[in-house]
Parts: sequence; C-alpha cells; structure tokens
Amino acid sequence: MSLYCPTYFNLTNFRLYNSLHGLAAGDHCLKYIASVLQQSFPDALISHLSADGFAVLAMKKDLFQTIEVVCSRVNAYINNSNIVLKAGVCLLEKDDIYIVRHTFDMAKIACDTIKTDATRCWAVYTRDMGEALEKRAFVLENFNAAL
Repeated sequence: MSLYCPTYFNLTNFRLYNSLHGLAAGDHCLKYIASVLQQSFPDALISHLSADGFAVLAMKKDLFQTIEVVCSRVNAYINNSNIVLKAGVCLLEKDDIYIVRHTFDMAKIACDTIKTDATRCWAVYTRDMGEALEKRAFVLENFNAAL
C-alpha cells in the first residue's frame, strides 16, 4: 500500500474571479493558494499546473482532513460561493512511477465530478468515473463522425 496520494486541486470559476477582481488579484489569489498548500502539506511535492490547477503528491495520513482545511481557508479568502476550491484524489495501491504519471489525471477526473456540488470539497477517483468519461468520449467521437 502506497504512503502517497496524488491529489489535484482546482479553483472553480477562476475566470469569474479575474473578471471581478482583475488579473493582479487573480495572481495574488494563486500565490495564496500555493502558500496554503505549502503550509498544509509541508513534506509534499507541489506543482502549479495551469491557471487554476495544482498537483500535490501528499502523504495519505490525515489527507482528507487536510484537504478540508485547505479548501476552507481558500474559500474563506475568496468569499464567493461561486468560486471554490475542489480536490480530486487517486488512491494508489502501490508505489509505481508509471502508475503515478496517470494518477494525477485520475485525480483531476475525480475533482471535475464535483465542480458543481456545493456539498463536497473532495472526491476519490473510481473506475466508474473513468469508464463514464470513456463512454462520453466514444459517443461524442462517433456522433461527430456520423455528421
């Protein structure tokens, strides 16, 4: 069983934040999120992936409680229920660098499933999520081909 857990954080509606507060405030917000992640996961590998996405290779111990604290702190800072931090987690069975490369994608998929769920700040990846995404891609690809 792995001691580490790939975790993906996403700030929903980040464009709205930039529209409301300006790009400089958006940059400051991202720096704030990075500092909260560093304080909350001091021994983790942390990366800023894209405009509003962060990857954290965190220890499993107290992971979900820490995620809730991070989301709570960031959401209090932003103070807008339409712009919230979400997290997706991919639980690993063993340490394998090949597997780890794909698990951040899986963590992002989990995070995307709760973007509009106001009751949750984290989700754990399941095979069903991946299968649903594959089915959706298949339908869209074949629908476009039929046109």
